Amino acid sequence: MQIVLIWLDLSNKIRNGYTPVFVRKNMIQYSCASCGMGVVGMKCAKCNSDLVHDTITTADGRVVAVARCPEGCGKIKSPMCCGTDMTCPI
Repeated sequence: MQIVLIWLDLSNKIRNGYTPVFVRKNMIQYSCASCGMGVVGMKCAKCNSDLVHDTITTADGRVVAVARCPEGCGKIKSPMCCGTDMTCPI
C-alpha cells in the first residue's frame, strides 16, 4: 500500500493554511463545500474493494454522484453533509 501526503483546502474558507490528510493514492475522497468535512476511503462490505466515484442518470434526467464497487457488488449514493451532496474531485 502506498501512502501519499496530500494538502487540501476542503472548504475554500481556510485562510491560514491547509489541512494535511494521508490517503492511499487511489482512494476516493468526498468533501463538503460548506463546512470542509471530508470522507476518505470507503470499502465494499462484500469483497473489501475500495469504492470508486461514479455517476448515474435518473429516469428524470438528473445526474447523481455515487460510490460503486469496482467488482460489481453494488453502489451507494454519495455522502451528504450540510444538506447537500459532498463532492469528489474526480
